[in-house]
Amino acid sequence: PPRPFSFATVADPLGWHEQGDGKFFLGLCIENGRILDRPERRLRQALRAVATEFGFPIRLTANGNLFLANIPRERKVQLGELLAGYGVSSAPPRTATRSICHACVALPTCGLALAESERVFPALMDKIDGILEDLGLQEEPILIRMSGCPNGCSRPYNADLAFVGRAPGKYAFFAGGSLAGDRLAGLEKKSVGFEEIPSLVRSYLEAFARERLPEESFSQYWARTRPR
Repeated sequence: PPRPFSFATVADPLGWHEQGDGKFFLGLCIENGRILDRPERRLRQALRAVATEFGFPIRLTANGNLFLANIPRERKVQLGELLAGYGVSSAPPRTATRSICHACVALPTCGLALAESERVFPALMDKIDGILEDLGLQEEPILIRMSGCPNGCSRPYNADLAFVGRAPGKYAFFAGGSLAGDRLAGLEKKSVGFEEIPSLVRSYLEAFARERLPEESFSQYWARTRPR
Protein backbone atom coordinates (compact mmCIF):
# COMPACT_ATOMS: atom_id res chain seq x y z
CA PRO A 1 0.00 0.00 0.00
CA PRO A 2 1.15 3.59 -0.51
CA ARG A 3 2.94 5.14 2.43
CA PRO A 4 1.05 7.90 4.26
CA PHE A 5 2.38 11.41 3.82
CA SER A 6 1.58 14.93 4.87
CA PHE A 7 2.84 18.38 3.96
CA ALA A 8 3.99 20.14 7.11
CA THR A 9 5.51 23.22 5.47
CA VAL A 10 5.78 25.10 2.20
CA ALA A 11 9.33 26.20 3.07
CA ASP A 12 12.40 25.34 1.01
CA PRO A 13 15.45 23.69 2.63
CA LEU A 14 18.04 26.48 2.64
CA GLY A 15 21.74 26.21 3.35
CA TRP A 16 23.79 23.04 2.83
CA HIS A 17 22.07 19.63 2.62
CA GLU A 18 23.00 16.14 1.47
CA GLN A 19 21.01 15.18 -1.61
CA GLY A 20 21.10 11.39 -1.14
CA ASP A 21 23.88 10.31 -3.51
CA GLY A 22 26.91 11.46 -1.55
CA LYS A 23 26.78 14.94 -3.05
CA PHE A 24 25.29 18.14 -1.65
CA PHE A 25 22.96 20.90 -2.68
CA LEU A 26 22.95 24.49 -1.49
CA GLY A 27 19.64 26.28 -1.02
CA LEU A 28 19.97 30.02 -1.58
CA CYS A 29 17.31 32.40 -0.32
CA ILE A 30 16.42 34.81 -3.13
CA GLU A 31 14.50 37.69 -1.58
CA ASN A 32 11.13 37.90 -3.33
CA GLY A 33 12.55 35.81 -6.18
CA ARG A 34 14.48 38.79 -7.55
CA ILE A 35 17.91 38.06 -9.07
CA LEU A 36 19.82 41.33 -9.33
CA ASP A 37 23.05 42.97 -8.28
CA ARG A 38 23.19 45.39 -5.37
CA PRO A 39 26.37 47.08 -4.15
CA GLU A 40 26.57 44.83 -1.09
CA ARG A 41 25.26 41.61 -2.70
CA ARG A 42 26.04 40.97 -6.38
CA LEU A 43 23.78 37.95 -6.77
CA ARG A 44 23.47 38.06 -10.54
CA GLN A 45 27.23 38.12 -11.03
CA ALA A 46 27.66 35.37 -8.46
CA LEU A 47 25.26 33.02 -10.24
CA ARG A 48 26.96 33.70 -13.57
CA ALA A 49 30.30 32.80 -11.99
CA VAL A 50 28.85 29.59 -10.52
CA ALA A 51 27.46 28.59 -13.92
CA THR A 52 30.68 29.30 -15.82
CA GLU A 53 33.29 28.17 -13.28
CA PHE A 54 31.50 25.20 -11.68
CA GLY A 55 28.72 24.16 -14.04
CA PHE A 56 26.54 22.87 -11.20
CA PRO A 57 22.83 22.49 -12.08
CA ILE A 58 20.68 25.38 -10.86
CA ARG A 59 17.12 24.54 -9.82
CA LEU A 60 14.31 27.04 -9.32
CA THR A 61 11.75 26.52 -6.54
CA ALA A 62 8.10 27.50 -6.39
CA ASN A 63 9.01 30.00 -3.66
CA GLY A 64 11.46 31.83 -5.93
CA ASN A 65 14.59 30.42 -4.30
CA LEU A 66 17.49 28.56 -5.95
CA PHE A 67 19.17 25.21 -5.39
CA LEU A 68 22.74 24.65 -6.56
CA ALA A 69 22.89 20.87 -6.97
CA ASN A 70 25.32 17.96 -7.45
CA ILE A 71 28.11 19.58 -5.43
CA PRO A 72 30.93 17.21 -4.34
CA ARG A 73 31.95 17.47 -0.70
CA GLU A 74 35.45 18.61 -1.62
CA ARG A 75 34.12 21.63 -3.54
CA LYS A 76 31.80 23.01 -0.85
CA VAL A 77 34.40 25.35 0.61
CA GLN A 78 35.45 26.60 -2.82
CA LEU A 79 31.86 27.36 -3.79
CA GLY A 80 31.17 29.09 -0.48
CA GLU A 81 34.24 31.29 -0.91
CA LEU A 82 33.22 32.25 -4.44
CA LEU A 83 29.74 33.28 -3.30
CA ALA A 84 31.13 35.19 -0.32
CA GLY A 85 33.35 37.15 -2.69
CA TYR A 86 30.18 38.56 -4.24
CA GLY A 87 28.53 39.21 -0.89
CA VAL A 88 26.25 36.16 -1.13
CA SER A 89 25.99 34.10 2.05
CA SER A 90 25.65 30.31 2.00
CA ALA A 91 23.79 30.46 5.31
CA PRO A 92 20.01 30.88 5.66
CA PRO A 93 18.66 34.33 6.66
CA ARG A 94 18.90 35.58 10.25
CA THR A 95 15.40 34.33 11.17
CA ALA A 96 13.35 31.36 10.03
CA THR A 97 10.51 33.75 9.24
CA ARG A 98 12.72 35.75 6.87
CA SER A 99 13.56 32.59 4.94
CA ILE A 100 9.91 31.98 3.97
CA CYS A 101 8.42 35.48 3.67
CA HIS A 102 7.38 36.83 0.29
CA ALA A 103 6.03 39.94 -1.41
CA CYS A 104 4.62 40.44 -4.89
CA VAL A 105 6.15 42.86 -7.41
CA ALA A 106 3.47 45.60 -7.07
CA LEU A 107 4.53 49.19 -7.84
CA PRO A 108 5.93 50.32 -10.20
CA THR A 109 5.85 47.17 -12.34
CA CYS A 110 2.28 45.96 -11.87
CA GLY A 111 -0.57 48.10 -13.15
CA LEU A 112 -3.01 46.46 -10.73
CA ALA A 113 -1.12 47.44 -7.58
CA LEU A 114 -2.86 49.74 -5.12
CA ALA A 115 0.05 49.92 -2.66
CA GLU A 116 3.76 49.18 -2.41
CA SER A 117 4.92 45.65 -1.72
CA GLU A 118 8.29 44.35 -2.93
CA ARG A 119 10.07 47.71 -2.64
CA VAL A 120 9.11 48.24 1.01
CA PHE A 121 9.02 44.64 2.21
CA PRO A 122 12.75 44.12 2.93
CA ALA A 123 12.92 47.12 5.27
CA LEU A 124 9.71 45.97 6.97
CA MET A 125 11.11 42.49 7.46
CA ASP A 126 14.31 43.95 8.94
CA LYS A 127 12.12 45.44 11.69
CA ILE A 128 10.16 42.21 12.13
CA ASP A 129 13.42 40.24 12.34
CA GLY A 130 14.41 42.48 15.24
CA ILE A 131 11.08 41.85 16.97
CA LEU A 132 11.45 38.09 16.53
CA GLU A 133 14.93 38.21 18.05
CA ASP A 134 13.72 40.37 20.94
CA LEU A 135 11.09 37.73 21.75
CA GLY A 136 13.37 34.73 21.21
CA LEU A 137 11.36 33.61 18.18
CA GLN A 138 14.12 33.76 15.58
CA GLU A 139 13.90 30.00 14.97
CA GLU A 140 10.12 30.01 14.53
CA PRO A 141 8.94 29.76 10.89
CA ILE A 142 6.05 32.24 10.79
CA LEU A 143 4.73 32.77 7.28
CA ILE A 144 4.42 36.50 6.46
CA ARG A 145 3.39 37.77 3.04
CA MET A 146 2.54 41.10 1.43
CA SER A 147 0.57 41.86 -1.72
CA GLY A 148 0.04 45.17 -3.47
CA CYS A 149 -3.60 44.46 -4.28
CA PRO A 150 -6.39 41.96 -3.49
CA ASN A 151 -5.41 39.68 -6.39
CA GLY A 152 -2.89 38.23 -3.95
CA CYS A 153 -0.09 37.07 -6.24
CA SER A 154 2.16 36.49 -3.22
CA ARG A 155 -0.45 34.05 -1.82
CA PRO A 156 -1.29 36.12 1.26
CA TYR A 157 -4.60 34.42 1.93
CA ASN A 158 -3.09 31.27 3.43
CA ALA A 159 -0.21 32.92 5.32
CA ASP A 160 0.10 33.17 9.10
CA LEU A 161 0.19 36.96 8.84
CA ALA A 162 -0.46 38.92 5.65
CA PHE A 163 -0.91 42.45 4.38
CA VAL A 164 -2.95 43.16 1.24
CA GLY A 165 -2.81 46.59 -0.40
CA ARG A 166 -6.00 48.66 -0.40
CA ALA A 167 -4.65 52.15 -1.17
CA PRO A 168 -1.26 53.91 -1.07
CA GLY A 169 0.23 53.11 2.34
CA LYS A 170 -2.86 51.17 3.48
CA TYR A 171 -3.25 47.40 3.84
CA ALA A 172 -5.89 44.91 4.89
CA PHE A 173 -4.48 42.66 7.62
CA PHE A 174 -5.14 38.91 7.50
CA ALA A 175 -4.09 36.29 10.05
CA GLY A 176 -4.55 32.60 10.74
CA GLY A 177 -3.38 30.77 7.64
CA SER A 178 -0.95 27.90 7.88
CA LEU A 179 2.70 27.14 7.24
CA ALA A 180 1.47 24.01 5.45
CA GLY A 181 -0.71 26.09 3.14
CA ASP A 182 -3.84 24.16 4.08
CA ARG A 183 -5.88 26.84 5.88
CA LEU A 184 -7.18 30.23 4.82
CA ALA A 185 -6.42 33.34 6.84
CA GLY A 186 -9.21 35.53 8.16
CA LEU A 187 -9.55 39.30 7.92
CA GLU A 188 -8.40 40.87 11.19
CA LYS A 189 -8.35 44.56 10.25
CA LYS A 190 -9.78 46.22 7.15
CA SER A 191 -7.13 48.93 6.97
CA VAL A 192 -3.71 49.30 8.58
CA GLY A 193 -1.17 52.02 7.79
CA PHE A 194 2.23 50.80 6.66
CA GLU A 195 3.96 52.48 9.61
CA GLU A 196 1.63 50.65 12.01
CA ILE A 197 2.60 47.18 10.79
CA PRO A 198 5.66 46.54 13.03
CA SER A 199 3.81 47.36 16.26
CA LEU A 200 0.80 45.33 15.12
CA VAL A 201 2.97 42.32 14.34
CA ARG A 202 4.74 42.71 17.69
CA SER A 203 1.44 42.51 19.57
CA TYR A 204 0.53 39.24 17.86
CA LEU A 205 4.00 37.77 18.36
CA GLU A 206 4.06 38.77 22.03
CA ALA A 207 0.77 36.94 22.57
CA PHE A 208 2.18 33.89 20.79
CA ALA A 209 5.38 33.91 22.87
CA ARG A 210 3.36 34.28 26.08
CA GLU A 211 0.55 31.79 25.41
CA ARG A 212 2.04 29.07 23.21
CA LEU A 213 2.39 25.47 24.34
CA PRO A 214 5.79 23.76 24.27
CA GLU A 215 6.96 23.13 20.68
CA GLU A 216 3.77 24.70 19.32
CA SER A 217 4.15 26.58 16.04
CA PHE A 218 2.39 29.85 15.33
CA SER A 219 0.05 28.05 12.92
CA GLN A 220 -0.85 25.48 15.58
CA TYR A 221 -1.22 28.17 18.24
CA TRP A 222 -3.65 30.10 16.07
CA ALA A 223 -5.72 27.02 15.28
CA ARG A 224 -5.94 26.20 19.00
CA THR A 225 -6.75 29.67 20.30
CA ARG A 226 -8.80 31.01 17.40
CA PRO A 227 -10.71 28.01 15.97
CA ARG A 228 -13.10 28.66 13.12
